[in-house]
Amino acid sequence: MTALVVVAAGLAFALCQKEDNSNSSNGGGTPAPAGTETLTLTAAGVDFTLVRVEPGTFRMGANEGDDQAYDWEKPAHEVTLT
Repeated sequence: MTALVVVAAGLAFALCQKEDNSNSSNGGGTPAPAGTETLTLTAAGVDFTLVRVEPGTFRMGANEGDDQAYDWEKPAHEVTLT
């Protein structure tokens, strides 16, 4: 919960410095696919690149038998973005 509050505070601060970066890198070194809508926010010198995700349903998390996943990543569950 603390991490979420810190990220939310950082993003709120960064809104003053937002920069539209359509078709830019997603921040992880892998370019976003052509036509992907992105937005980079900078807070305390750290860039956060947000990538638009189309609405849909997908599975998120790890299966119970996955020994390399943290407990908080389990169980895998369905997520719907609208």
